Amino acid sequence: MADKIRTGARTFLTALHYACKLSHFPGFAPGLKKLIGADIYATFQALWEPLCSYVDFLVANDNWFNKFDHADDDGQGEDTAGS
Repeated sequence: MADKIRTGARTFLTALHYACKLSHFPGFAPGLKKLIGADIYATFQALWEPLCSYVDFLVANDNWFNKFDHADDDGQGEDTAGS
């Protein structure tokens, strides 16, 4: 099997998933609102909520989140079987 190449994409997904988890902690919303102001916070939330929902969906539907695996080989992406 050929060597698997790791890029910053996996680290980015891991960090994004973790950041979304942190944003659900009590006190996150009021704290961020106080730091950046209510108007900017509203704009941020308009982007952040759907993004985190999508990330949560991706994680829930990946049989082994952000890892090389072949249990769900669709012939595309990181789940492709090696040669």
